Amino acid sequence: AISVPSNVTLRVERDARLVASANKTVGGVFLYLHRVRNVTITGDGAIYGSAERYIDHYQPDPDNRFEPTSGDGSRPHLVKVEKSSDIVFRDVSILNASDWHLHIQASERVLVDSVKISGSRQFPNNDGIDPDSSIDVTILNSYINVADDGVCPKASAGMGPLRNLLVRNCTIYSNSHALKFGSNTDEEMSDI
Repeated sequence: AISVPSNVTLRVERDARLVASANKTVGGVFLYLHRVRNVTITGDGAIYGSAERYIDHYQPDPDNRFEPTSGDGSRPHLVKVEKSSDIVFRDVSILNASDWHLHIQASERVLVDSVKISGSRQFPNNDGIDPDSSIDVTILNSYINVADDGVCPKASAGMGPLRNLLVRNCTIYSNSHALKFGSNTDEEMSDI
């Protein structure tokens, strides 16, 4: 996993890609922003999840939406922001995740602007953006094309409320739901 520290701008330049390796990731995520402040992820390049490794192991089972997994049983999220504040994703592409593309959990003041998220339409549960138990999350001018939920607001048990979520001027394609409420709605959700 790549852990990003506070007060950093990570620029992924045009034609550059951060590629998730075949190694098992720490904490089930490739790019991890945990307990950080003032971080910007930007540039015209891509964060790439290598979902094709998981498609090779996929045997569709309508009773198991968490398939596919790799041979070691892992299926990591691509980018996770957890217990962090003042985070910006701008102009970057987040592509081909094996599971959720961008999970924002228990965080404050997160901006996603002009981001492209695109994943395989061949298997389930590769959500675009999951704002979860966070406050002041804004998603603007972005393109999301995934098999499962495009944007899936959540308020997970014990993680606190989801408040002040704005999604505006986005194009969302999904085999399932462009915008889905109902998964992990264990806490208060307001001002959405």
